Amino acid sequence: MNQPSQFQLQHPLSRKKFWKKILQNIITILIYSAVLDMLIWTVAIRNYSSPETLIWCGVPIFAFIFVCYAWYVSAYIKNYYYDCGDNIITIKKKVFTPTEIHVQYQKIQDVYVDQDLLDRILKIYDVHIASATFSSGLEAHIDGVDQDIAENIKNFLLTKVQNKPALETQSEKAMEQKSQSSAQTKAMQNKSANPTTSLTPKNMNEKISSHNYPISDKWMIVAIFNSIFVSIYFTFLLGIILYRPLIALITSYTDSYGDSGSIWLAVGVLFIAIFIISVIRLAIWKKNFYFELTPDYVLRKTSVLGTQETHLPYKSIQDIILRQSFVEKLFGLGTIVIQNAAYSMGGRGARGMRSAGVTIVGQPYDKAEKLKDILNEIVKNQANPQSMGM
Repeated sequence: MNQPSQFQLQHPLSRKKFWKKILQNIITILIYSAVLDMLIWTVAIRNYSSPETLIWCGVPIFAFIFVCYAWYVSAYIKNYYYDCGDNIITIKKKVFTPTEIHVQYQKIQDVYVDQDLLDRILKIYDVHIASATFSSGLEAHIDGVDQDIAENIKNFLLTKVQNKPALETQSEKAMEQKSQSSAQTKAMQNKSANPTTSLTPKNMNEKISSHNYPISDKWMIVAIFNSIFVSIYFTFLLGIILYRPLIALITSYTDSYGDSGSIWLAVGVLFIAIFIISVIRLAIWKKNFYFELTPDYVLRKTSVLGTQETHLPYKSIQDIILRQSFVEKLFGLGTIVIQNAAYSMGGRGARGMRSAGVTIVGQPYDKAEKLKDILNEIVKNQANPQSMGM
């Protein structure tokens, strides 16, 4: 469980958030309960009981699913983490597939507070933080806080975005300026004495690349596991497209039209062929994957049949996301997603739009966290040249 930050303790989630999540999904719970009830009754007890049993069987099924979901919501809220530091806002969510998003204040494009229908009924609010990326609109929000908390968070973020420290008196302002001047002088002296103390892309202590941050061998297990589902999908798709030619081919080698055993054998051969091609592609991609944090940009190279080379300047980075799928969590791996304001097309037209950038996969979670911190520091220093002694 994530320990709450000091900012989170000062601006806590409302207890009503639990009931919002429950009410929001009560219809879904009812549907799942009804489907499971019908399935159990049809398969197991249909021939041994009256139809009225269907209703009585549904009650404990609904109760079981409701209790499981209530536990999940409770764990979700306990793991919900957010913090507003000096230069960055961090939000962590989810239970089985944790997602961690980091947005620099200078990258924030919009801060707004809103309510949906359930929010209005429960009198709670959501605070949204949007950069120029699509993902920030989905991930970067603090939802389920009371009105005064929502206003405080909004005003705090707007103050950070506008870079206007809200000092109460002129004397405090003078003391702050004096403290900043002293800190800058000390930082410049330290830089002169030891030019490698400031973490910047031009003077890092080590070269950051896929040589010292390689893709873990465990990632291939995760990727192969995912490939099984991809292979099933393409087998089903190709099976529909090639159904008639497949039947004709089987008929030409058997006496009966479309022998069922032969059809399943053909489907199995098609699945194995697709799966083998997918695994070979993954192995080639892993072998040719390369990334490096150069002095001016993040470089990534990938190659399977063709070669793709991406250069992402640090100044164009909007969000840095650390995420884990359920299978990655089992193997202790993490994925770093570095996004800019550009968009790339997915496979579903306009609905497949997603933020462009660089993805670094297969990192042990401790290394992924270290890489995330390095990138956050670089982006901060790029936005504040005085922190690099310039």
